[in-house]
Amino acid sequence: MQLEYLKETRLLVSGCSFTDYCWSTWADYLSPYFAQFDNLGSAGSDNATIARNVIDSARPHDNVIIMWSGFDRWSGYTDSPPVKSNSTILLPPKNNNHWCHTGSIQSNKLFLVNHYHRVERFHTTMDYINLLDSHSYKNNYTVHHFSAFPFFLGEIEKDLDPRITAIYNKYSIANNHLEEPSLQEYQIQNDQYIKTKHEYHPTDYSDNHPTPLTHWEYCSKIIGPKIGIDLGSTVPEYVLEEQHNLVVNHHASKYDKKYEN
Repeated sequence: MQLEYLKETRLLVSGCSFTDYCWSTWADYLSPYFAQFDNLGSAGSDNATIARNVIDSARPHDNVIIMWSGFDRWSGYTDSPPVKSNSTILLPPKNNNHWCHTGSIQSNKLFLVNHYHRVERFHTTMDYINLLDSHSYKNNYTVHHFSAFPFFLGEIEKDLDPRITAIYNKYSIANNHLEEPSLQEYQIQNDQYIKTKHEYHPTDYSDNHPTPLTHWEYCSKIIGPKIGIDLGSTVPEYVLEEQHNLVVNHHASKYDKKYEN
């Protein structure tokens, strides 16, 4: 895939808060390399929501990158807008439509774990991935698959079930990068598991989302090479500045920053 071709196409991304958050993510750092950029990521999204968002939005010749979430999530919906908790200020909603995605909170995950077998949960995620693979072929767009969490464990499971890998091996998925280190694994393996507080999570140091520096490094070392983009090895000053603003000044500055090549 040639960079000049990428510059003429749209980048469409989908995922959970590891894709769209109140500070820059890997998706934001890729955006300058494309003619157009649309982020369908939404905090708390399960894999069904992630897949449906792409099916609803993808167009011919798009470059779609998905950061799949844990297979132990499911999404709830409500007729009323979500209400903020005492500790977290919700990000501005992306849509003003009637249905509001409430996200996969911990109780949702535990419900799914308690009432649905891990094999069924994983098989469902693989079905969504296969669906998008087929949809992209039929509708002439390219989709790349990455994972926010350890793909064979998700967020809840602690031990690898060999039946899960057996299911995975039955599928043949184009541009499959799910066996690359997940974003969370990269964060932990490189000692970048930093807990922060900021204006959207102001009460304590409990936000453990990957910080801007981790996102840029993951994009540079894992995602970029797979899609034909070289971000270089030198961390840009604006990434270091955003990292400092978050970790030292407790300011999540995505909404007041623009990117340039």
